[in-house]
Amino acid sequence: LLRSLKYIAHHFSSAKIVIIGKGPESNNLRALSEELEINGYIDWKNSVSDGELLNLYNSSKICVFPSTAKEGVLTTLLEAAACGSAVITTKCCGMPEFIEHDVNGLLVKPHNPKELGNSIERLLKDDRLRKCLGKNACTKINRHWTWGKRAKELVKVYEQCVKC
Repeated sequence: LLRSLKYIAHHFSSAKIVIIGKGPESNNLRALSEELEINGYIDWKNSVSDGELLNLYNSSKICVFPSTAKEGVLTTLLEAAACGSAVITTKCCGMPEFIEHDVNGLLVKPHNPKELGNSIERLLKDDRLRKCLGKNACTKINRHWTWGKRAKELVKVYEQCVKC
């Protein structure tokens, strides 16, 4: 994400990203932002309340989750989608399980800052597409990804396992 910001900062001087959390890579990320000379575009937050997180999702034009770890669909991605935010994430892990490219979000190759930057730029330039993706993501959450529906699916999996 930081490297992609370097690609788009000259086109969108008012661009701002918010990075939340103080994990083990925090110091490395801050050093990289200084090296790339983009620290002025970043709002670093060690933690936020649930209310502040909700406000950030609702006020963000785009939520970006360039995940490359072996994990399922990110809860934060689902929260952003539930708020109607346009989502960009990677074509790895469990992200494509929820995001359908150009339908309810954008998928990019992992570890590809140029493609990620191009996708961010695309959504910053195209309000209609950005709003459509956010609306579609929110609709998918409400129809198929509620906690109740996901819990029922999990119960079915457990029931299948017990039968074996």
